[in-house]
Amino acid sequence: MKRVGKKGEGKFKRISWDEALKEISNRIKEIIREHGPQAILHYEYAGHCGLLNYYFPLRFFNVIDASGIKHTICDSAGEEAIALHYGLHYGSFPEDILKAKMIVLWGINSAWTNLHGYTLALKAKHNGAKIYVIDPVKTKTSKIGIHLRPKVDSDAAFALGIANYIIENNLYDSEFIEKHTFGFEKFKEHVKGYSLDKVSKITGLSKEEITSFVEDYAGLKPNIIHIGYGMQRHLNGGKMVRAICLLPALTGLHRGYIYCNGVRDFDLDYLSGKNLRKTPERKINMVQLGRLLKNGEIKMIFVYGANPFITLPNQNLVREVFQREDIFTVVHDIFKTETADYADVLLPAATFFETFDIHVSYWHEYISINEKAIEPM
Repeated sequence: MKRVGKKGEGKFKRISWDEALKEISNRIKEIIREHGPQAILHYEYAGHCGLLNYYFPLRFFNVIDASGIKHTICDSAGEEAIALHYGLHYGSFPEDILKAKMIVLWGINSAWTNLHGYTLALKAKHNGAKIYVIDPVKTKTSKIGIHLRPKVDSDAAFALGIANYIIENNLYDSEFIEKHTFGFEKFKEHVKGYSLDKVSKITGLSKEEITSFVEDYAGLKPNIIHIGYGMQRHLNGGKMVRAICLLPALTGLHRGYIYCNGVRDFDLDYLSGKNLRKTPERKINMVQLGRLLKNGEIKMIFVYGANPFITLPNQNLVREVFQREDIFTVVHDIFKTETADYADVLLPAATFFETFDIHVSYWHEYISINEKAIEPM
């Protein structure tokens, strides 16, 4: 479909695929000729998470040396934070939940966002495991265990206070720390600043709530902390995840947390055709998209597997710059999304029912094959 009204009105007329492809390719050649290939930006994200649908289209943009984006909007801050301590960001796996004597759901409403994990937690509870839910908000998940409600954005202080209490009361595993960690003495000095009184004041939790939780956490092993993604979307979100993920090491547990288990043993550079580039790729932070488009350097944006008008911060700026006539916008989607309303050309995409793909998980370590159910409509 081709836009016939103003950008944002969502008014289009039907055109043929040949017309659409010719319009897009002519614009690409014109922009490269007048502004260079980096004036073209592809903006994609997970879509239905298939590796082929996610990465293979990037081969085209790498061939023409277009600009790309850094996929920073979801869980990257937490991944980087965990990797600072553990080298890689993966943690425990789903099967470990059933072995746990205590499960901590920290900043995650798994009843809505991780239903498989929620079910495993309920099974573990039925088998005698104790469940704590740490979340400022009352959710469906908070009903399945002891609900602690720290003030928003106080999670790092809470975690460091837990660490201090564990160390002060000799609840830590000194043998494990000696054998598997370094930096303990520095950490010990750092967390001294987080006394029970101070942490109670910062978090709004009572001293009794804090001590009861820590006594259980240090005593009921093995245990697992399932850290949600939403918490790390604060300015200091990475530091919150970083503080929390150190707690298992204090109590003698190898990677006793679940965050993002995207252990992907795939050559993604090959899938996306990085070797096809003639110049180094310019990458921009996706959460800065509005600011980047405002400076006028980008003349074309191709969106697929994503809906930035719903997911990006600073929406007023994003919508303002997408209205500019000097930015040619193509949206490739299965729905006529909010972003699609601002497209110059709108291309229909196939659903996961219509394509073969390979899937890996953020949570478990298995590879899934998505077999095509119907021919593309």
